[in-house]
Amino acid sequence: MTYSYLERTTDAEQIKMRTESFSSHSDEALRHIVQEARETGGPHSHDQALDLIALHPILIRRFGKSPVQMEGRKFIRLDPEPLPDPAKEEKLRQFRSKHQQMLSALARKGYDQLNDEERAYWNSVY
Repeated sequence: MTYSYLERTTDAEQIKMRTESFSSHSDEALRHIVQEARETGGPHSHDQALDLIALHPILIRRFGKSPVQMEGRKFIRLDPEPLPDPAKEEKLRQFRSKHQQMLSALARKGYDQLNDEERAYWNSVY
């Protein structure tokens, strides 16, 4: 859902206070806030819009991206894609690293010269 945001005179102060408050939240708490907003199809109110505006820079700083989409602060909506999970990102990074090591070993040694672990890996992948 897209919310049409009309700025009020007290909004800048409200956004600043909310940003300071959200800054102390854990990553999991921030994910929960975003998920709740998604589940309700938000934002539906001016108050929810202020929360999302305040969350936007924090989400970018913490996760590298934000599902909050703003068009010049006139229209606000949430992208349905979930925020990155650091544990999953680390597991994927480790997998890619291991895959690259195995690929390098194959290129250096040739299949016949691989050790048992490397050979088992390549037999399971290819």
